[in-house]
Amino acid sequence: MTYDPSSAPYAILVALTFDQTGVNALREATRIAELHPTSQLHVLHVVSEIGTASSGRELLSAERRLARAPDVMRQYVEHVWSNLPRKVIGHLRVGVPARSIVQTAADINAELVVVGTHRRSGMKRLVQGSVAAQVVAKAHCPVFIAMPKDYSQTTSQDAAGAAAEPCPRCADVRRQSGGEYLWCPEHGRPNVKPLVYRPTKARGAATPPPPPPRERAR
Repeated sequence: MTYDPSSAPYAILVALTFDQTGVNALREATRIAELHPTSQLHVLHVVSEIGTASSGRELLSAERRLARAPDVMRQYVEHVWSNLPRKVIGHLRVGVPARSIVQTAADINAELVVVGTHRRSGMKRLVQGSVAAQVVAKAHCPVFIAMPKDYSQTTSQDAAGAAAEPCPRCADVRRQSGGEYLWCPEHGRPNVKPLVYRPTKARGAATPPPPPPRERAR
């Protein structure tokens, strides 16, 4: 029997923290899972090592979090993916978050790992050693970093690397629309005209373009 990679499950591992960051990561993971007919969603929650607790109260708190974790994981999954089109596999580990995520990804032969990060931390924290950065550095598969979508502070010159305040008209549009619209009519026009590709009418394989002419040797 030969191995058919197309029939193998597309295992997605999402690191779930019990906050809005975990919701963002889980939501993006479910979106990706819905695109793959053979996807298999794995949800991992890591409880910090109980042995590192410095007092009896902290140890008791860690044990309680560990006992409650399976039910909380289920609540998060059902909140984000209420219709549950396919099976979701839960994993609970005790240890260092980044190390546990990477190890679990290896254990399940994950094709993709999804981790969340806070918008307020931005790329600065990501570079300085967040859990997401550690996973990116140590993982042996692609890593998707989920963060909240927010263009409210974007300016027309951000793409060019220059920080600039929005013009007064743009500021009025954002304030009046509650952030739903960002630009005034002048700055709302796209800077680059999109290219639209349409299939040719001819059937069969497309004819490749001819190679560029070669220059004659002098």
